[in-house]
Amino acid sequence: DGARKSAHSITWCIDFGVIGAMVMVHGDNRGLVVPPIVAETQVVIVPVPPSRGVGPTRWEMEMDAIENECRELRDILLNDGARCVLDDDRKKRPGFKFTKWDLQGVPLSIRIGSREVETNTVTLAYRHTGEKVNEHLSCCGK
Repeated sequence: DGARKSAHSITWCIDFGVIGAMVMVHGDNRGLVVPPIVAETQVVIVPVPPSRGVGPTRWEMEMDAIENECRELRDILLNDGARCVLDDDRKKRPGFKFTKWDLQGVPLSIRIGSREVETNTVTLAYRHTGEKVNEHLSCCGK
């Protein structure tokens, strides 16, 4: 008919501006701070190796005990419905792992080392406050 008509379109795609706004709202100088209900990973368990000064055989034995405790706790949390990851890569230092998971915004990290295995406790590190608390394993359903 020759009349001019306006074109209309809608897109439901998320663009970089929306993602940037989310990071600005849910972030700090250490990375994302994601609420547990929307976090892809709610809990990360990081085994803390013993000092290298204990000798290679004892180090292996202690590390195996730490990792066994971590696996048991992971299985309990997964059975309870938590989205949980065990970061048991022995090639990376614990500090690297803590930073990695902080940047990703995981709300809670559980740290288990030789001291925690001996005392039947865990160290809980909360991402949103930075607070670290020692708790008995029974608080984690064990």
